[in-house]
Amino acid sequence: MPTPHALIITGYGFNCDPETLHAYQLAGATAQRLHLNQLITHPEVLDTAQILTFQGGFSYGDDTGSGRGVANRLRQIIPHLDQFFQRDTLTLGVCNGFQVLTNLGVLPATTTDHRFTPQGALLRNQSHTYQCQWVHLRSAPDSPCVWTQNLGVWSTGIAHGEGQWYCPDDVLHTLQSQGQIALQYCNADGEVSPQTNPNGSRQSIAGICDPTGRIFGLMPHPERHLHFTNHPQHTARRLALQATGQPVPTFGEGRGIFDNAVRYFS
Repeated sequence: MPTPHALIITGYGFNCDPETLHAYQLAGATAQRLHLNQLITHPEVLDTAQILTFQGGFSYGDDTGSGRGVANRLRQIIPHLDQFFQRDTLTLGVCNGFQVLTNLGVLPATTTDHRFTPQGALLRNQSHTYQCQWVHLRSAPDSPCVWTQNLGVWSTGIAHGEGQWYCPDDVLHTLQSQGQIALQYCNADGEVSPQTNPNGSRQSIAGICDPTGRIFGLMPHPERHLHFTNHPQHTARRLALQATGQPVPTFGEGRGIFDNAVRYFS
């Protein structure tokens, strides 16, 4: 099985690189942290990678809007990014990284003509507060998204102030018809409702992909649930599993995102 190489972009307030690096290594990839300046100065480094990741954090302090500063800087290397996307590669944006990809117009990019033209936005949460909590997520079984295949209902944490996905009605209709709504907030049984939506996103959207399914952005943090004991209720979960004779897993449910990425190249 070929070993894919992942680039994790760091610098200027991104802060989830240790966990993201660990996630890719657990899944069997090689991974490298790369400063944003290095990417812009030497964009040819993309030629050696199969996976590109924009991680979580608060790039540029969110001072000009979440993800906007990084997205504006990346416009300097659009031809190199476009070549990377056209290859058989994968791209992931988590939380602040999702905001970057949205501001850059890489997501949702409902057609290739729309790539690098923003079609949506991540607005301030409807609660007007920073949301930091654990959530349940439902992966759409009919989505082409490589990253969410066969994950079903799973859970991990969110930590954001601007996570409300918004797009015009025509874009939303296209997302639905093309299966680009890859991930929704739900309850433990997989039921989607306004009560399970932590930020007011349209259609309880937690993550979307491009039409190819290879570019994916999500607000929840899968890298924060890589091990079973990362879950705040892991003790109760362990006792419940033991009481019914079920095995206690070693790994957390967020690891599936990274396993799917590595498996794609097998």
